[in-house]
Amino acid sequence: MLLRPGSPKRLLASAPRLRHRAAAALLLAASLGPWACQAPPPFAVGQSGLRAQYVLGTLFVTFPLVSPDQRTTAELTVLQVAAAAERVLLRRGYVVVGRTASEHHARIIGRYAGQFPHEDLEINASTDQDGIGLAISPKPLGDSAEAQAVLEDVLILLAR
Repeated sequence: MLLRPGSPKRLLASAPRLRHRAAAALLLAASLGPWACQAPPPFAVGQSGLRAQYVLGTLFVTFPLVSPDQRTTAELTVLQVAAAAERVLLRRGYVVVGRTASEHHARIIGRYAGQFPHEDLEINASTDQDGIGLAISPKPLGDSAEAQAVLEDVLILLAR
């Protein structure tokens, strides 16, 4: 799966406003070409420890809780990631039809309310020993450029 034409430029246009290292690393990864391989293992970006993967129609991103040099901790929380994802869904014409949130896990289901049908999107954010994971899946599972566009918008929002 490749990024949509023009996407790297759109993402990199946000670079001057970046405050979060993980988002900056993903923007860099997006500018390098293919989003991710079709099968594991995930690829890591630079020294940030951020990982991205595309498996069976679901986009996965992991923001590290601690940098590889063990000097800095993540600035993000699961609730911040979930709030950003929900704002993006609403801006893109989705209605939130399901939501659960706690300090360690959040799940949002969005149904498109516009004129042209899109797949429902399920967004999961959770924390584990590796960091904060963000997964965006079209429902039913399939290859979705819309899931990628939502992920890009979430990362841009988190980078502000």
